[in-house]
Amino acid sequence: MGKLFEIKGYLMKYYRKSSKYVDKMVQFVLALLTFTFINQKVGFSDITSHPVTTILLSVICMLLPMQLTIILATAAALIQIMTVSNAMAILALTLFVIMYVFYFRFTPKHTIILLLVPIAFMLKIPLLIPVLYGLIGGPICILPISMGTIIYYMMDFVGANSTLLQTAEETKIITLVGGYANQLFTNPVLWCMIIALAVTLLLVHSVRKMSVDYAWEIAIIAG
Repeated sequence: MGKLFEIKGYLMKYYRKSSKYVDKMVQFVLALLTFTFINQKVGFSDITSHPVTTILLSVICMLLPMQLTIILATAAALIQIMTVSNAMAILALTLFVIMYVFYFRFTPKHTIILLLVPIAFMLKIPLLIPVLYGLIGGPICILPISMGTIIYYMMDFVGANSTLLQTAEETKIITLVGGYANQLFTNPVLWCMIIALAVTLLLVHSVRKMSVDYAWEIAIIAG
């Protein structure tokens, strides 16, 4: 345990000296993973999904405030979806606008969570996020976690149904997109996942605040 505290102290000292560069590197990696996720799910546009474009966008995000990474990622996703279906892109844009109204109103300081959740789903470790933010955050983090989960399922649907969306006639596309909008918000798997993530965060947060020895360790195990 003493060795761990020694390592922690060294890392904190290094971070204080190089925080500016470390933060920018974290932004670059986050942006790179975000655009990689978008390309993996809906990489239909050759230009937008090209590795050079991905790296260039990640570098631009590194130089800008974190909130603008979300805007650029949303634009990239919409361009990719538009390649498949304009109607689907309009639905996606509507959902993004609704979610971002709530995001910028209530949790503008938790941008990183909105980026981390789809990445965690891509890496198949979604429950890591509520455990982490149950330790260092609070119940307000449930909102961006839920939004990130909806974004993941939306992108997953477009990727899984791209062939159908591309080959369907215009009238059928409108019906398909309308059915998807209904399916998204009545999908029991989606809502079970959102509830599971919320309960995990609340459990970890509650245990972490208890006045007992090893509260953090118990909270992590409980989560």
